[in-house]
Amino acid sequence: ARWRQTRPWRKLARKHCGHQSSWAIGLALLQEKAGSKGTLRKFRQMVREISDADMLPDYRLMIGEDDKVVFYTKDMKRLCESIAAKKKP
Repeated sequence: ARWRQTRPWRKLARKHCGHQSSWAIGLALLQEKAGSKGTLRKFRQMVREISDADMLPDYRLMIGEDDKVVFYTKDMKRLCESIAAKKKP
């Protein structure tokens, strides 16, 4: 059952991350894109639960104190290449 609940999240992450190693979005905009009708407070709690449980198979999700949500790929090769590319002058 929990797997089905994360299906829209995986789809959203795949669409916006694409070939990038990460994607950042504000919590309120993510709520809008996810089509959530609940309060921002409840949505924040749900995002934290998904993040804490590491429920997305291809992505890691983190939420900051500033309500910025970042999706990172779990593909370590792609993530390392992206970090290395950012460090090059």
